[in-house]
Amino acid sequence: MSKNPNVSGRTTYELMDDMAPGLYADLMRGVASLSTYVGFVQIFDLEGYQDQAKAFLSEMAPFLVRSEHTKSWPGTQMVTMLDPVRHLFRAEPEAIEVILAHSDGFGVWENPAMLDDIHFLRADESVMLGHTSSEHGVWVDVDPQELARLSDSLPFYASPATAPALIRPRVITPMRGVEAMTA
Repeated sequence: MSKNPNVSGRTTYELMDDMAPGLYADLMRGVASLSTYVGFVQIFDLEGYQDQAKAFLSEMAPFLVRSEHTKSWPGTQMVTMLDPVRHLFRAEPEAIEVILAHSDGFGVWENPAMLDDIHFLRADESVMLGHTSSEHGVWVDVDPQELARLSDSLPFYASPATAPALIRPRVITPMRGVEAMTA
């Protein structure tokens, strides 16, 4: 695998958003073990969401760190009149099991059925995993040690050579701000 570090010394990897449910569960648990927070975005008033989104928020309440109105979160900068709320929760194993009880893949995290754009953050709130539901984008931003630990948590991932469609490095050109996919 070619290494394409960004300015933080981490490498950004794009993931398939339609991975198998077992791999999704392993990824959620692995990323959570490296993260402090897991967040979701509520685009509309809660009344506009289906019952499963409301039940999910209720079950996640014990893990809530904060809810804040924001126009930006990992992968998104809103320029509309909407007033989204980002909910940040502790990425504890019990919280991850609630997440997995309500989802079997990234496609679940889209309104009105569920909240949008699951994302995992480190203690300094830098992005470990980001997801944009409207663009079907999923990525991890990891240093070599984090990648090794994450790889260990994915039993049938092992290396990019054995799962080339799962994970691809993505080059971010800082001077231009343009992303270019690499092979």
